Amino acid sequence: MRDVVTVAATSTEGISAADIDALIHRLPEPERRRASGLRLESRRRSFVLGRILLRLTVARRTGVRPDEVVLEIEPSGRPVLAAPLNGFSVSISHSGGYVVVGVANRNIGVDVERLRQSVRFPQVAARVCSPRELRRIGRLDGQAKERAFLTVWSRKEAYGKAIGRGIAFPMRSVTVGPSGSRVSGGEGGWRVSDLDVDPAYVAAVVAQGGGWRADLTRVEPGSL
Repeated sequence: MRDVVTVAATSTEGISAADIDALIHRLPEPERRRASGLRLESRRRSFVLGRILLRLTVARRTGVRPDEVVLEIEPSGRPVLAAPLNGFSVSISHSGGYVVVGVANRNIGVDVERLRQSVRFPQVAARVCSPRELRRIGRLDGQAKERAFLTVWSRKEAYGKAIGRGIAFPMRSVTVGPSGSRVSGGEGGWRVSDLDVDPAYVAAVVAQGGGWRADLTRVEPGSL
């Protein structure tokens, strides 16, 4: 049986400030302080829901209680699990009205991006896409081009998170493509899978090695 990469997504829309205040009290003190220091309500909402969702997903995957999940932050900003759960890798991403988290017993990264009205191709694409990706995206028009470029961006950001570098790696040297599962030119062996979160978004998970599949669960914010 193929190994499962556990992924969960929730919407941040339609949840009140009072609901967020109630959820904050379930976070450890350092995270409560961080949430209280976020001035933008949208960022505060995404942060709180993301940390709650991540702990619930780790608990579902490992069998521990959510309050037993201890998160530490590496200097790069990547969240990691403290012992005894440090054999698992976690990742978190948010964009627009969604938060996506991932948990696996191998290195992983997740990313979600909201589709925008204006396509950033070719201004940004030349700094992000490999020559092969530029050729493929360049054959498309309109919304298809926008989705293809943001799919590549999301896949590469997920890869960067998986290797612990965010977007601080030579993005043009890695080819993920707007489709398929191969990651070429990366550090080690990696595979990518797209996530069907919402038609207005693109999302991806990248994990080390092969023989795995992504299991996506959509979680209603009211059930967190």
